[in-house]
Amino acid sequence: MDQKCGYFVQLMNGIDYIHDKSTSHRDIKPDNIMLDRWLTLKIGDFGFARAGDETKGFRSVLVTKLGTPEYRSPDIYIDTPGSNVGGTDHDPRAQDIWACGVTLFVLLCRCYPFGRKDSRKGCRTFFTMLDTDKDDNYPPKHAKYWSTTEHYLMGNVTPGDMRAIIQSQEQGSPGGGTACIDLLNRMWDCRTKRRVTCKQVLQHPWITQCSPPANPREVEDELKNFLAGKFKPTDRSLLGQMFTLKPGTDRMLLEEHR
Repeated sequence: MDQKCGYFVQLMNGIDYIHDKSTSHRDIKPDNIMLDRWLTLKIGDFGFARAGDETKGFRSVLVTKLGTPEYRSPDIYIDTPGSNVGGTDHDPRAQDIWACGVTLFVLLCRCYPFGRKDSRKGCRTFFTMLDTDKDDNYPPKHAKYWSTTEHYLMGNVTPGDMRAIIQSQEQGSPGGGTACIDLLNRMWDCRTKRRVTCKQVLQHPWITQCSPPANPREVEDELKNFLAGKFKPTDRSLLGQMFTLKPGTDRMLLEEHR
């Protein structure tokens, strides 16, 4: 969990820098995230990025449905329950926050929190389980979503299953295994103007208690042993975490080594 938190902190620091420049990425997902040999996270693919005006913000900028469907927020699906975007006052930086939350979920659980094979229909199905923009309670709890055992994500798992997995990884941490869920709930706030900012995410208890970054030398040793057939990466190993970020990397490395 600490390793995953460390990668996520790097991601949020990068997005915070982008947002401070009045710019939004608009396509945050693991496919657009890279790691160098020192385990420094790099954000790539700015093809959908858009700069706003420092004084006017992002008013009347882009309500087009850009981005990868599984990472879009309800305010991108304008006709989706939970959306409160009228078409001219959308701040795409709020979409970046939502997508970062989805990325964190994927890093922790290896599946999408809202998508299925029929991802557009699947996203709408799960959006209806979230606290809507008419709910005044803060922070949102999304209790219906996290407790459902009848609606399946990609694979034979439900949001309830994923909640148990996240909490089991977090035992002994601040919030007694619920701090990460609380952070995801805030990042998935359907009230776009109330959704947390990068700086608020970085101040959240789940983030502030994160352990120091991993030693790059350790992952180099793991990689050498993996290619030599002497090491099998696990979810707890640094190399295993890197393979989680980009599925298929292990097979590609083995083929190139041969």
